[in-house]
Order: sequence, then structure tokens, then C-alpha cells
Amino acid sequence: MKYSGVKWIGEIPDKWNLVRLKDICINKKEIAGEKSSEYERLALTLNGVIKRPKDDQEGLQPKEFDTYQILEENDFVFKMIDLQNISTSRVGLSPYTGLVSPAYIRFASKKKGQFNEFIHYYLLSLWHNCVYNNIAGDGVRSALNATDMGNLKCPYPAENQQRMIAGFLNKKTAEIDSLIDIENQQIEKLKEYKQACIDNIISSLSDDVRIKFICTLNGRIGYRGYTQEDLVNEGEGAITISPSNMQNLKMNYEKCHYLSWFKYDESPEIQLENGDILFVKTGSTYGKSSMVDNLPMEATINPQLLIFKNISINNKFFLYSLQTNDVRNQIEGYVIGGTIPTISQDKISRIKIKNCNLDEQIKIVEYLDKKCDSIDTLIKKKNDKIVLLEEYKKSLIYEYVTGKKEVY
Repeated sequence: MKYSGVKWIGEIPDKWNLVRLKDICINKKEIAGEKSSEYERLALTLNGVIKRPKDDQEGLQPKEFDTYQILEENDFVFKMIDLQNISTSRVGLSPYTGLVSPAYIRFASKKKGQFNEFIHYYLLSLWHNCVYNNIAGDGVRSALNATDMGNLKCPYPAENQQRMIAGFLNKKTAEIDSLIDIENQQIEKLKEYKQACIDNIISSLSDDVRIKFICTLNGRIGYRGYTQEDLVNEGEGAITISPSNMQNLKMNYEKCHYLSWFKYDESPEIQLENGDILFVKTGSTYGKSSMVDNLPMEATINPQLLIFKNISINNKFFLYSLQTNDVRNQIEGYVIGGTIPTISQDKISRIKIKNCNLDEQIKIVEYLDKKCDSIDTLIKKKNDKIVLLEEYKKSLIYEYVTGKKEVY
């Protein structure tokens, strides 16, 4: 082994070479223009480069594709903007010819029929290990350009070794992905079982009541709305809750923004207390609800949420009632808007939930708490196993593309 001279590569076999990406590939940008109608649309995802319908309405959509660039089969494509977002895809090796966003960086092979799978695994490893983020620095909108990508140094064994390693990794990663798929399928079945448990017991109740008759509804509206300028540093204001803080009917306060004390005091009706129920009225997770508990400090909500306060029935029973398929169907009937789905406060107040006497509510809550907690424990174990499998896959790729482990 010999030291590569690159800290994130470390040692490589002494017979391996190092090349820059621009030594084996060339940066290209060919705008489709009037030829855009001749090509399919492609997208870079966490699962690599996939075909995407041109009339897909998910996310921001262009009116036309003339400004998109052409990507050819066996080209590398990179998305190197906003690198502080570590949960998005960054690199792909395209199995297709088509159109991709002009914001992507394209590198095409210098040699016809060039074998690129090994280098692709190496470039994936850099993404897995946050190398791109570290190269770009800590800026909020950190990015890398084509020159940065072209200068990336890559381990480069003989082609027969590249093919052996890539073939081995194809097989092993497919096996790991299959295990992950099984765990995900089991998680979905557990979620369905949990939903059925809630539905079966709540939906069997004969009485119902509209939300507006059992609580008050408050949201951040009008002059009491806030802008980015109203947000302050930690310790200088109250935490403001968003839909991402609402997880599995409970609260997670790990990642919160802070709203100035002035804006917090301006809207006392949406200051949170333990026991309040939160409801998402706007955005992709509309209809999601959680109960406020274990508040670490003063808190309020962002404009996507409503608070149910002064609840006249058992708070946890109310929360479980909001999870039924019957309530979900009512929500679907009230929601408007395609790109940003929204339910008005008035429509939410009209939603009917099942009801019963207080003693029965308490018994139902005790039963469902025990049942749901046991299911959530199983789901957590499976999610933990998925994390371990993902980490194993990342480690495997790194060790073989840097020659620390050898394919026999």
C-alpha cells in the first residue's frame, strides 16, 4: 500500500494510479433548445438517474424544456448546489439519454465505451462521506462548480480490476438493498396494523361531534404572521414549531427556529402549552397532528400550523380520533390547491370526530397507548437495522474503491 496524498482516500494499493476526473472525462453542457421535444426527461434522485414524465407536477416545474441540457448514456451528472442539505442526491451515472436541469454538471467519457461504474462507486463514496460538503466549505448556499469536479482525484486501478470491483459491489449492494426493502415492507405493514388498531376501536363509537364544539382553533394569520427577519439566534427568542417537529403523534424539539420575543408576545393565543394539539393545515403533510408535551421552553407555531386549545374531551383521545381514516377522508374533501395544498381554518372546524363519555375515552387511550407503543418499538428496531445496513453498504463501497479490501 502507498499513501494517496488525498486525506479522504488514504492508502491505496501501490500498483493503483490516481487520476483527476477531467483526465478521463470532459465537462459538457449542450442545451437542447428546439430539440427538447425529441428527448425524454431525466432526474437525479437518491436512486440514481431515472426517467421522469415531462408533465409531472411534483415540485417546481418549467413551462418548457428548451433550456434543459442533454445528458447521454454513461455520462456522469452532479448536483453540486446547496451542499449543506445532506439528504439530497449528488451524483449519478446515467443509464439513459435525455434531458436534465441546466443546474446540473455533466461529465462525458473521453473514450468511446469507457467503463465508468468503478469511478461512479468512488464518487458515490465521496457523497456518503460528505466530502463534497467539506470541499465546498460551510456557507449556507455552498456549491462546487465544473472546475472543482474536474480536479477531483480518483483511485484508478487497471480496467480488469475496476470491472471485478464494480461487479462485486453490484452484487453486494443489491443484496443489502434487498434486505433494506424487506425491512421497509415490514415497517409499512406495522404502520398499517397500527392504523387498523386505531380505526377499529375509534370508528366503532356511535357518537360524533364537530371539532369547533370541543375546542378553540388558532393560527398565525394577518399582521401576526412573521418573516425571516423576525427569526433570531438561539437564546434570543421562543422556539417556533413547524411540521417537521411533529413526529409519530409526538414532538421533537431538536431542530427549531427561534422567533423574537416581540413577535412571540404579540400573539398570546398561539403560545403553546403541554396538552395542546397541533394540526398541519398547509403543505405536503397537511392533516398531520401531534400533541404538545415536554415543552423545553416558551414556544409558538409557524404559519403552517393550527393549535387546538381548551379541549373539552380527553386530549389524547382527541388526538387518536384525528388519526382515523374517516377523518382523513374528510380532510381530503376539504383540501384545495395543487402545488401547496391547504385546508382553511373554517373547514377544519367542521371536521367530525367520534366521541364517547370521559371514562370510556380514558380506557381507549390506555389501550391504544399500550398497543401503539409496542408497535412503535418494533418499527424503531427495524429503522435502526436499516441505518446499520446503510452504513455497512457505505463502508463496503469505500473500502473496495480505495483498495483497502481486495476482490478475489
